[in-house]
Amino acid sequence: MFGLMEDLYNYDTILSNAVLNEAKEFNRVYNDSKLSADEQWEKDFVKEEIDGKEISAIDKCMEKEKISRYHAIYDINRRIEQNISNVLHQSTKMILMGIDDEKMTPRLELYHGYVDSLRKNTIHYDCGGEAGDLLHNIAYVEHERWVASHKLMGYIEAQEKDFVKKYHYCMQHLDKLSDEIKSYDAKVTNTTIKLIYNKLSQK
Repeated sequence: MFGLMEDLYNYDTILSNAVLNEAKEFNRVYNDSKLSADEQWEKDFVKEEIDGKEISAIDKCMEKEKISRYHAIYDINRRIEQNISNVLHQSTKMILMGIDDEKMTPRLELYHGYVDSLRKNTIHYDCGGEAGDLLHNIAYVEHERWVASHKLMGYIEAQEKDFVKKYHYCMQHLDKLSDEIKSYDAKVTNTTIKLIYNKLSQK
């Protein structure tokens, strides 16, 4: 899409919310949710029912992060934009995996078979050789993309997470982070593979 005016200014992008709808589905699959894409989106970014009481995503974020309403809204929008970015970078990940057209469906099927072998809270898959290395490296690429996006927003590396000061402890090299945090990047990779596989399987 980047740099291609005919792809950027079209009905799907401008009027039908196609990218936003894909972002909602990405969020649902990433969270392994049984809810619909719209229901999961509302729970994460609009409102949620807790103990029979409705609470807004803004109030929940304020309580969890101990930040102002302004910064809570900013962080919710930041997370929404990350889902959109994940959708827009799906094709990039596929090209890096050597899957650049529909003729490569067998290769995609191979990697789709590996995504569930990701060891819990790690970046490692139970498949050796080239496949394991590639999935591992794509997770590294995803982390670098995330860091770059946050640098553009003004975030800097720190030992804490502070949305007011724009500090984030994940701004460092992936190898320095905990296995659980590393696993977030691998989950983005897995979600991308699942969504592209499902899309091609429906054709």
